[in-house]
Amino acid sequence: MEVFGDPRSYDELARFLLQELKDVAIFLIDLDLQITSWSPGVERLFGYGEADFVGRDVGFLFTPEDRERKVDRLEFEKAQKQGRSSDVRWHLRKDGSRIFVDGVLNAVQNREGTHIGYAKIVRDLFPDRVQQRVAAAILDETPDAISVKDHERRFAFVNSTLTQLLGRSAAEIVGHTLEDFLPESIAAPIREDDKICIDSGTARVTEEYWISVREGPRTLLSGKAPVRDLEGNTVGVVSVSKDITSRKNQEEELERLVTELSRSNEDLEQFSYVVAHDLQAPLRTIHTHTELLAQQYKEKLDETASRFIFMILRAARGMEDLIQALLRYAQAGQGSITKEPVAMNAVVAEALANLESHIAEKAAVIANSPLPAVSGDPALLLELFQNLIGNALKYSTPDVPPRIEISCGRISNEVYEFAVRDNGIGISLANFGLIFAPLKRLHGQDVPGTGIGLAVCKRIVERHGGRIWIESQPGAGSTFHFTLRAAS
Repeated sequence: MEVFGDPRSYDELARFLLQELKDVAIFLIDLDLQITSWSPGVERLFGYGEADFVGRDVGFLFTPEDRERKVDRLEFEKAQKQGRSSDVRWHLRKDGSRIFVDGVLNAVQNREGTHIGYAKIVRDLFPDRVQQRVAAAILDETPDAISVKDHERRFAFVNSTLTQLLGRSAAEIVGHTLEDFLPESIAAPIREDDKICIDSGTARVTEEYWISVREGPRTLLSGKAPVRDLEGNTVGVVSVSKDITSRKNQEEELERLVTELSRSNEDLEQFSYVVAHDLQAPLRTIHTHTELLAQQYKEKLDETASRFIFMILRAARGMEDLIQALLRYAQAGQGSITKEPVAMNAVVAEALANLESHIAEKAAVIANSPLPAVSGDPALLLELFQNLIGNALKYSTPDVPPRIEISCGRISNEVYEFAVRDNGIGISLANFGLIFAPLKRLHGQDVPGTGIGLAVCKRIVERHGGRIWIESQPGAGSTFHFTLRAAS
């Protein structure tokens, strides 16, 4: 009967281990540094079968730079002298790629103590110790709270961030449910969301409300995915949760401010509309009675009185123009706007017709390329172009016929960029932010106007979901750009 201590049993055990240890490459090398044996681990790590591995000089496994420095020979010399040599270095695979290995080289002796060769044991370093350490560091050092729960929602793993959130050690948390640490009103929605992820077998993202021991109420953005066993059965859920409390508070504050600003704007628009509308009646009375006074008492008024009447009428007309401009500004921001296909060639043609006398007076040249159809309100878009063209005529260079070019380019499938370019007096960069503000007049009384036109343009463009901006230099003209959505 064969016993375990029989040398033949050890031979069988060695062969068994060589076949099963596929994650470790084990091979023998003779005194001439020729490889004399092979194990299945060699093929897994290096890609070599037994036929193309055995009989070769072991140096082919080392990198060119290590061979140049004689590292391969030095390793064997050390093993011969000390009986053993260990190293961590790069080796070459059959396909030429590199693998970072942890290796041990042992000198082999026969029963008489004579050195007869070497035994080499090699394993891939990264998937083993390094990979485990990297994974552990990532899980534990990340600012996100990470946990794994089983199908009963009991914690199976928690990282350090989650332990800080609950104010307990990992040992105190693992094996327990969230209800053991948080009130039912907070734990219940999280538990229900975990159940949905497990039952559906699909990943999901949700916002969760927590109570931190240190910081109080927190909002977490949690990504969840089902955990499956080797047979594909869902056995739990993994969660990665980012604390978004600060961002959430900022969003809520921004939403509150936007709501207040919108309400304030509505109140201001309504106020300006009512004031402007109600001012028209007394202003008409002033204008009418001043004209009657001038007509009926013309013979009795001296030159000074006539000049006073002229100044009153001029001021009244200026006030009427300003009131009308305020009304247009208020109306441009009120009510819903229609969204229909608008042929911009027709809009520009109508705007030029309305400005015909002014264009003729200035001897202006208007050039426009074919324009596309956009989605918008025809009346508002007409006012937009009329204001921009009128602005170019108004701020033309003295004694130089105005030239106005209207063009358009497509910047995406859904958006067009229009441009209205002139050769007028231009403005400095410092004033770019002022020209779209209501009642801002950069040239004082030198150029007639109310200072409302460009503010109306800005409001019209923004109400259509676009934006408007200017490019200009003093004495080199201006170009107004704005975007509008293409007609669907």
